[in-house]
Amino acid sequence: MAATICTAVLALAGLWAASAVMTPVAFALFIIALVWPLQRRLQAVLPQVVAVLVTDAVALLAIGGGGWLVVWGSAGSLSG
Repeated sequence: MAATICTAVLALAGLWAASAVMTPVAFALFIIALVWPLQRRLQAVLPQVVAVLVTDAVALLAIGGGGWLVVWGSAGSLSG
């Protein structure tokens, strides 16, 4: 029992210490999970390179749009 608790505490401490690395990795895995179905469906009807390029463009537009919304939303609170 004590070994399990000690292992859990050490694992959580290790994840906290590695959060600077783990956060971008978790974000990348989340994005991959979101765009994978789109890429597979496009690849069934388009060449692989074209499907990957379209999927990348969609992902970049979605991330850029989300970033734009964050900046736009915070700009209103900063100006007044």
